[in-house]
Amino acid sequence: MQPRDVLHLVADEFGVTVDELVGRRRFARICRARHTAALLLREQLGLSYPKIGQELGGRDHATAHHAVQVAYGWRIDLPPYADRLEDLADAIHSTRSPAA
Repeated sequence: MQPRDVLHLVADEFGVTVDELVGRRRFARICRARHTAALLLREQLGLSYPKIGQELGGRDHATAHHAVQVAYGWRIDLPPYADRLEDLADAIHSTRSPAA
């Protein structure tokens, strides 16, 4: 699975567009989706923070790192979010090719 595929998956799950996900708006629903995408890009695809920032609309590595840390905290503190994240991770794994 490519980074852009993860963005589409997260955008669909959170009811936002990929353009919103990589855009500059900071509405709560968009930020939650964006932070989730950052965490999945890091944990599931193993992208570096600079690459995550690039995929999320040209943000810098510190912003990407912050997004991952925030989403990680949500996973610990909010069981429904953790379940949602697990479902997204499962979807990523189920669409990967055997050679990936």
